[in-house]
Amino acid sequence: MSCLKMGLLGMLALAGTGDRALSQGGYLEVDPYESSVASMTRGLRVRSDGRNHNILLALRGLGDPDLRPFFQSMFSSDEPTLQIDSVLALAELGETSIDPFLLQQMEEKQRSLALMAAISLELYDESLVKSMGDFPDLTEVEQTMMIIMGVRLGLEPDTGRLEELLDSDDRITRMVAAVLNSDLTGRTEELEQEIERYGKLSVSERILVSGALIDIASWHPMPSALAVFRAVANDPEMSRSLRLAAIDSALGCECPDGIRIWIEATRLADSSGDRSRLGVAAIERGIITEDWSGISDERQLNQRIAVAGQGLANETQAIEAVVELMKIRHPLSVQAALGVADNLRDGETAERIWLMIMRSALTDVRLQPLMGRLYRNLSERGSEELERVIWEISQAEDQQLLKEILLTAILESGSPRSVEFGSLFKDETDRTIRSLVLLVKAKSEEPLDEGELEELTLITTGGGRIDPTTRSIAGWLWLKRNGQNDKALTEIMSDA
Repeated sequence: MSCLKMGLLGMLALAGTGDRALSQGGYLEVDPYESSVASMTRGLRVRSDGRNHNILLALRGLGDPDLRPFFQSMFSSDEPTLQIDSVLALAELGETSIDPFLLQQMEEKQRSLALMAAISLELYDESLVKSMGDFPDLTEVEQTMMIIMGVRLGLEPDTGRLEELLDSDDRITRMVAAVLNSDLTGRTEELEQEIERYGKLSVSERILVSGALIDIASWHPMPSALAVFRAVANDPEMSRSLRLAAIDSALGCECPDGIRIWIEATRLADSSGDRSRLGVAAIERGIITEDWSGISDERQLNQRIAVAGQGLANETQAIEAVVELMKIRHPLSVQAALGVADNLRDGETAERIWLMIMRSALTDVRLQPLMGRLYRNLSERGSEELERVIWEISQAEDQQLLKEILLTAILESGSPRSVEFGSLFKDETDRTIRSLVLLVKAKSEEPLDEGELEELTLITTGGGRIDPTTRSIAGWLWLKRNGQNDKALTEIMSDA
């Protein structure tokens, strides 16, 4: 079917989409090929609100090697954000590392941002680190990241380059290099000098230096930075958020000294709210300690956070602790409950907690945004109970948003049972739900009958009541199912 006549509903759905349409006898005739191309190319039109990036993330999430030319074409764009998305998307398709050849062609700022994202997504390998060593124009920030990547990969540290960074004119670079040098070699002289200099800096300068350490510590533990983190935690001139972040960074090294900083902070906390956040931070880090006395106070939330934290060390009480936490309708109670499950050594207990929270979403709307995370956790674990919970949700009345969120997670997943799970919603009358169910099947290798192909065409041309992000997926799936993907990519690349 090359086109589809649509009535008033179709006209409303297409309003403002920018797809080319021809008026014939009071109906709109829309070309699904052009609609598919348009839905994908919206991802190439950079928007200040980031909507185009969401489309690119959705297409990246498909993990389809046939999309490689699309992502390759983005690298030639004048838009820096598209270049970064291109490098990351191609790395994800290769499942190894960002391409050092592409990285070297990027401008300094974009290259640094791409590297930071690659580290967070673990899209780097030994060949990248070695190739970067030959880059003629590496900034000090990039050299620092290169050293950290090498350390995380177990490579021999580049001590010569580290020595050069210790002599930098930039105080942030010197501090980070001194911390790394102390961690790697045990040599503390330079670090002691930098800590002494740090104490003489203005507030704004201390914020910059400590902020850089905290940022790095979010993806690379830095035990030698504990003295700075303690100083920030006890600095009344620092903002509350920065002080809490410093304590969290101290916990990140998973060492006794870091836990001591946290215990000190819990006992000196100015408010019950700070104790709540400190408790949740430790749970999310999976910290094992018996001393939660600084968290527990007159606030019921904190009492239960403390019990939940103790449950990480004594897993027999974990389920009961989470049940009590979930009775408190507070975002931090949910955050703590998930933190407990994520850090339990007993996978079966973690699964029971995830299932419990998933079922609770039927009566607690604040839990609905967690559906994707819970589904992924349970799917990856191969939970035998997951199908039952999905069926229960599919049978619930007046839960359209919950069903949409769950089906979107199923669509985005690579689970071999996706079609099976999606089919549990096949009797839904809601247009959006039906569209998502079909897209789950269209993404698989299963054949579509004539009616399903017509329905996919309707969704692609705007009649499926799905958002632009999901519609880009529909567009690509329509192109693939109709053998038009190569033609479309050629057209998109020629216009790039």
